[in-house]
Amino acid sequence: MPTPKAPKKKPANGQMPDDRTLAEIVGDQKPAPEATYTFSDGTTVRLNGIPPLMFIGAQSTVGRPEAPKRTVKMAGGGVQEVARRDDEPVLEEDEIARLKDEQQRADEQAYREYRIALQQWETNAEYRIARLLFLVGVKDGPPAEEVALMQAIGFTDAYDIKYNWLASKLRTPGDVERFYEDVLSLTMPTEAGQAEAREMFQSAVARGAGGVDGPGAVAEPAGSEAAEAGEG
Repeated sequence: MPTPKAPKKKPANGQMPDDRTLAEIVGDQKPAPEATYTFSDGTTVRLNGIPPLMFIGAQSTVGRPEAPKRTVKMAGGGVQEVARRDDEPVLEEDEIARLKDEQQRADEQAYREYRIALQQWETNAEYRIARLLFLVGVKDGPPAEEVALMQAIGFTDAYDIKYNWLASKLRTPGDVERFYEDVLSLTMPTEAGQAEAREMFQSAVARGAGGVDGPGAVAEPAGSEAAEAGEG
């Protein structure tokens, strides 16, 4: 006489358990539709979610130059060191050379070098966010004809070619904002981190298609006469 099977236990929700094997269940599942983004020229690419820790790491402040201090002479004869702000005027080299006080010359030269280093660091940080969204946030690369065009222009690195191909398709501030929102919708950064990254991404794209400058590159600090003359 065959051994009777134990009756199936009825789950608390009132539904009978699924008799299918794990392989059958997985086989019956339909993959979720891939997230895509269509640029204004009609090009459609597949999007990736960016791992939150990678997103946080891209916003790291490691390596940010430390602001120098200004030596201020007190009325009683003493001196005090005051931290410099990032929005102070930057003196030109010839202006610094005309300063009579040796300590003031040293302070202003140190501040000028700091602002140059800070601008370079900020530029690289902005490009790091843009590269994260373009290189990690987008699955697809450029078609062969676009690769050939980029190579003819002088780009040889595959990542630089993909970066410039995607950056060239964001032609208006609205394009930049919409692309950013679509890519970031697939990850979970903090609200503050997302706002900061948005500004960095917009700034990098607005600066034009290109790669990260090398450590030897020198940029005119904001606030200097040379930088102001180049505006507009």
